[in-house]
Amino acid sequence: MTRLISEQVLKIPATLASYDRQLTKIIGWSLKELAQASVGFDSADTAISNSSYDSSSHFSTDSQSCRSRDNNPLNAGALKISAVKETVNPSSITAANPAAAFTNPADHRVAVIPITTGQGQIKGFSEALCAIAGHLGFPAFITNATDVAGLAEACQSDASIVLMADDHCYIAFNLLTRRLAGNDEATAKGYTTALKKMAGGLAAKEILLIGAGPLGTAAAQSLLREGTSLMIHDLVSEKEDALAESLSPEERKQITTGFTLEQALSSTNLIFDASCGEGFIPAALLKPDACIAAPGLPLGLDAAAARQYADRLIHDPLQIGTAVMLFQALQRGHSS
Repeated sequence: MTRLISEQVLKIPATLASYDRQLTKIIGWSLKELAQASVGFDSADTAISNSSYDSSSHFSTDSQSCRSRDNNPLNAGALKISAVKETVNPSSITAANPAAAFTNPADHRVAVIPITTGQGQIKGFSEALCAIAGHLGFPAFITNATDVAGLAEACQSDASIVLMADDHCYIAFNLLTRRLAGNDEATAKGYTTALKKMAGGLAAKEILLIGAGPLGTAAAQSLLREGTSLMIHDLVSEKEDALAESLSPEERKQITTGFTLEQALSSTNLIFDASCGEGFIPAALLKPDACIAAPGLPLGLDAAAARQYADRLIHDPLQIGTAVMLFQALQRGHSS
């Protein structure tokens, strides 16, 4: 995963409402609706409408529910480990007993655990995750303790889902059902669903996938499940080969490699940018009706192209991936 910088996340809590308006303008869905669609939830699954909660009751930058650990003297050394109350028996969650799955976000308290290993915490990162969870209707808080002590605090605070990330991995984990959701797969699913909605379907269409790293590989698998064919481009040909090797023989029949970026952009209007290159795609190379899903950071479009295609561009640092992860964590099962 790409390590974020503070400038990319500090404004997220204050801009979620405007983010939702822009996303709705582009694809007709809010962030919550997109996340639900990405994991296959419908109104019957969630048992909650998108207008039945007030996100401000779940998150406020001034509230105790999303506090910064610096505002509380509790720390790892002071944390007392006590018995954790069992709130649900995972074996009771069956298709015949859907209510036990608690698919209403308001029934699931989300704990954001700051992680200090590696390069350390990113200023504003925990607050951004907490804000996104609250915006979706999950009661959310940031643990005062970090790392393992933070996990213990989450358990003692009756959290059912935890969000945590280090330099290499970002996950949502349901403590009740052992459901694990990873960011690459969730981001790929979310952006595939957004591109599908924006393009009016993806079946039998050709898509340019830029970037063949972990996110690009997850995106390839997600896009191919929609019945697409893929042109895969990476500056490192060995990464293209590795991505191809990760696919099934049938899936490999649906991909092509070995072309220039200019050649690929001239032949399709559907682009999935999973690369970490910045500003290498000018507007002059894009078709007038191009639709771009760009989870890669930083943005591959140059500034002029980003402005010109703003109404057909999906791009954010955390929102879609985090939202899909949280709803994946509500699904039954033990992995995403």
